[in-house]
Parts: sequence; C-alpha cells; structure tokens
Amino acid sequence: MSHPPRILTLAEACAQHPRHGGASMIQLKNGSIFLAWMESGQSEMLAGDDAPFDIVAMTSCDGGSTWGNRQDLIRRGPNDTAAYKPSFLRLQSGEILFRYEMYHHFVQGEDRNISAYVCKSADECQTFSDPVTLWRCSDCLTGSMNDVRQLSTGRIVVPVELITGKALENDGEDLSPTDWGMSGTFYSDDEGQTWSQCDNYIYLPMRGASEPKIEELRNGQLVMVMRTQLGSVFKSTSKDGGRSWSTAQTTGLIAPESCPA
Repeated sequence: MSHPPRILTLAEACAQHPRHGGASMIQLKNGSIFLAWMESGQSEMLAGDDAPFDIVAMTSCDGGSTWGNRQDLIRRGPNDTAAYKPSFLRLQSGEILFRYEMYHHFVQGEDRNISAYVCKSADECQTFSDPVTLWRCSDCLTGSMNDVRQLSTGRIVVPVELITGKALENDGEDLSPTDWGMSGTFYSDDEGQTWSQCDNYIYLPMRGASEPKIEELRNGQLVMVMRTQLGSVFKSTSKDGGRSWSTAQTTGLIAPESCPA
C-alpha cells in the first residue's frame, strides 16, 4: 500500500527572508543528510534573482524527518550582491566537492561580475578546504543550478552558461529578453585543482540555450539538456567528456521555458 508524501517546511518565506531556493543535498557516510540552500535577505528586490543571498545549511540524522544544526555556510562579502548556486558531489576519492558562485555585482540592467569556486571536505562537511577558482570576476559566465558530475573517467564536469547583455535586461518585459545565453561546460581532470573551458558553446535563437544539465550515458558519451524559448527541451551530446558539443536538436519533449533536469 502506497503512502502519500510527507511535506516538511524547513524554511518559510517571511519579510526578513522572502525567498529560499536553489537547494542541494548530499548523504553523508553516517547516513545523515546535509542540505544547503540560498536564503535571501531583506531588500527592495524582495524575492528577485537580484536580491541579496547567503548560503545556509541544515542536517538531518533521521532520513529527513527532522532537521537541525542550522549554520551559515557561505556569506556574501560586504561589497557582494549574493552567494549563489550551492552544489555537492561525492567524489570517487570519497571526499565531497562543494561548488558555489559569488555574485560580486548583480543589478538589473548593469554588467554582471561573477566568480565561481569549488572546495572539498574530507570530514563529511564539517570543514572545507580553501576555495579553488573556476573563473574570476566574469561579466558573462554563470553556472547551472545544482549540477556538477564526475564521469567514469574521473573527470569532473560543470555545466555553465555564457550570457551576453546586461543582467536581467528587459526581463519580464519581452518574450525574448536581450540577455541571451549559450550552454557549455568547464571540466577538471585533477579532482578540481585546475579547470578548463569547453572548445565550443551551444547556440540557439531567441533567448538561447540556458540552464544546462548533463548526464553520462552508458556508452560514455555525455548528453546535455537545455532550457529554451523554442517550445521544447533541446539536447546536445559530447563524445570527448564535455570538451566539445554537437549542434543542439530538439528532444521532441514539449515544454515551456523552464529549467530541465
């Protein structure tokens, strides 16, 4: 006999924290669950993408029934807009990789300034190493929400978006805002110590190819699915571990402009 899902509210929107989102979790070796998410602060942007965010965390020791040990995981600096996009990955070595971004400047209609980092934990998220930079202070790069993969070869791949135009330019005003994106990847062959950018990015018309997600197939190829304004989910494949990508084609799956996974 099936049972209906039990829904627990861990963080409720309020005037002080209008938005909680972008959550990522990982199971620890002792069976507990470590959960991190983006928590907005009080501002004129309310729950907008350009609101101030910190990354906070909680732990469950009973399979998600109860949660505690709330902590600030990554706080934005005094001159930063937000800490963004937490992601976790259990590496083949047994360590945990933690990826996140710092939005140094993210204001609608202005140039972006974003850096991306990874760090590792050898003690099950009790402490993390100093961050390693994927890219620093870019006006056009941003990662995909909650996605980082280690391939069967050991390579670590992070899907990213290369964006032109100002931050959130004409967002909500037109069907196709003038900030449009192309999808691609960064990858590392030394467990995240150094990173390389893919040889080509995936272009699509209108708002472009955005918020990519990747998965490794049984034959070793990678498949990437992307958010589009073209009426369906589009996909691309890579035969070289995310270094290069094929021309995007529709999957045939009808979809609005929403993030796939």
